[in-house]
Amino acid sequence: MRVGTFLIVCVLLFVSCEEKRIAIGGLPFQITRGEEWGIIGMNGEIKMINAFAHRPSALVNERLSVPNDSGKYGLYSFSGELKSVSPKSFTTIGYFFEEVTLAQEKKGEPLLVVDKFGEKVAIVDNYQGHEIRMAHNFEEGLALVYTNSRKYGYVDTRGEMVIKPVYDYAVDFSEGLAVVGVADGEGRLAYQVINKQGNVQFYITLQNCRIHERFACGCLMFKNLEQNYCGALDREGNVCLYLPTRVQEVMPFRYDAAIFWTESGVGLMDKAGKVLIPANYDNGRVIGERRVALKLRDKWALFDFEGRPLCEFVYDWISDFEGCAFARKNSVYYLIDEQGQVVGPNKFSAVHWDQEAVRESPHVFTRYEVVKDSIIVTVKEEKKVEKSPEPVLPKARVIDKNNPFYREAKQVLDGGLQEEDASNRQVILNYMEHFRMAYPTKDIDFLEQLFSEEALIVVGAVIRKAPSNERLYLSSEQVRYSVKSKREYLNHLKTIFRRNQRIDVEFNDFTIKRHPTKKGIYGVSVKQSYKSDTYSDEGYLFLLWDFRDQTAPRIHVRTWQPRMVDEHTPLPEQEIFNIGSFNLE
Repeated sequence: MRVGTFLIVCVLLFVSCEEKRIAIGGLPFQITRGEEWGIIGMNGEIKMINAFAHRPSALVNERLSVPNDSGKYGLYSFSGELKSVSPKSFTTIGYFFEEVTLAQEKKGEPLLVVDKFGEKVAIVDNYQGHEIRMAHNFEEGLALVYTNSRKYGYVDTRGEMVIKPVYDYAVDFSEGLAVVGVADGEGRLAYQVINKQGNVQFYITLQNCRIHERFACGCLMFKNLEQNYCGALDREGNVCLYLPTRVQEVMPFRYDAAIFWTESGVGLMDKAGKVLIPANYDNGRVIGERRVALKLRDKWALFDFEGRPLCEFVYDWISDFEGCAFARKNSVYYLIDEQGQVVGPNKFSAVHWDQEAVRESPHVFTRYEVVKDSIIVTVKEEKKVEKSPEPVLPKARVIDKNNPFYREAKQVLDGGLQEEDASNRQVILNYMEHFRMAYPTKDIDFLEQLFSEEALIVVGAVIRKAPSNERLYLSSEQVRYSVKSKREYLNHLKTIFRRNQRIDVEFNDFTIKRHPTKKGIYGVSVKQSYKSDTYSDEGYLFLLWDFRDQTAPRIHVRTWQPRMVDEHTPLPEQEIFNIGSFNLE
């Protein structure tokens, strides 16, 4: 083997990986934190300054959405000047990656397909009596949907179900293909790859392997868990790349290059397995054609694919390139070019890099149903509710007037809270969905931005012990807690993300508590179900949110506790953490 090459066997077709990305016309920004928002282009051109009281969306395909004081979004065009294109307002509306997107006008109503003028194209409501409860924004002309029958399918830009909801597992299309799974009677998934007509491209016959979710540069990455090597399948299902066992994990290819992990660190390889940059770094991201951001001792720097550093390790974060890139240093954002040089004299206190706008995470639309005097909240358990005015759908539970959370929830939905408090709660709900999705999508950068630098991470684990002769009636197990720093927690997550191809996180039984004396401080309690390739658990998650800087909410405390101390003993209710467990004075 030649020095600098990991390749063992390669029959890969060397097809250039040209990314088909929607150019970002502009991002929301603030020159001074706390002031009004504007829009800045990726070349540093300030398109609008101090134009919005509330943060707008990114500008994509000459469209952006802007929230009003009540949290509803108006739709605007911008091609030199800002114009309203619709008298309607929306509870939520997506980006126009196509000529249409998904939206919802009012809570409880079905999702809509709307055009660039806010006009309804179609209603995404049900399929053969099965209500559509969730959808992703369009990817390559198709939107992934999830029904109350717990099946996935795909609708097109006309709102028609072109691939029936028959799958127990599915992801967005990429490069014309999608990985889907069908469960057998025992819940075991058999994976296949389908094309946009719903036809099987090939069956995945690999044994004891984790499969990556998406094709990238003609490759579908996998890891053999038995023999501990990584590889790739081509578009026909043939193994086209084998890598030695010292390569522990490989990210999907971007621009014909991929980040890989070894015991010594993170590096960069090409599609043939040749090492472009040795694995001497703590983390890395391919951020553009022949450009990669590498992390060393908590700081990022810009490199080319030949391994030449283009700037010092001084940045806390570097965005993808769209002509230029934004780089954050000490809470200040700068614009840098492809040579790593700061562009122009301007610096900014906030630039919102929306991961949904740049397709780093899917935009998820969830339908919450409002039933007369009750509120339906999506949960994991199926429960039959007596005296419900309407049939209760699967995966939903009615919260009636006797529930202690009913009053708070109804206030949020009815607008009965103070404007600022209601806005914070709505942002919490949005952030909680992003927070949940950060684990399946392995979005470590989002989590890094979300937790404050001094965040307290408390993790509970059940520790088995020998029973006492004097107290045999007590559990022989106990919960022991460990405290981790933000850095320790995120480093642990990176390891988990590398070891697991599939991670599923579900939240249910939300409770949002406002701190009685400290304005802008909220406690969020949820029941969490976690499943991965290597581990699963259920327990209680508590997050302490700080909204005192509304442009950059932060989590100061994260705690997790197991639901059960042993097979028969639930964790005592008085031991479950809540906002009252922490002295904030």
